[in-house]
Amino acid sequence: MMRASEYLEICQECALYAYTIEDALYWHNEIITELSIELNQICAARWPATVKASMSISLEERLAHHAAAVSQLTAVLETNERLSWQP
Repeated sequence: MMRASEYLEICQECALYAYTIEDALYWHNEIITELSIELNQICAARWPATVKASMSISLEERLAHHAAAVSQLTAVLETNERLSWQP
């Protein structure tokens, strides 16, 4: 059985190498879902507050990054604009 962190790594690789905007959207949304799950697990963990806070901040930054990617990709689809794919 695959651990959640392993699936997150797979999602990140798939988003990085997506061939279409739709694929990239799908994988960025999967990443957001997985990061949200990890964030909830951290909040529920019995760790010191400082550790939970620093990890939460890091995950929230990653969530914001992927949410911005989803917004940009959605805008490209809605406006049917040309996109230069940069690896």
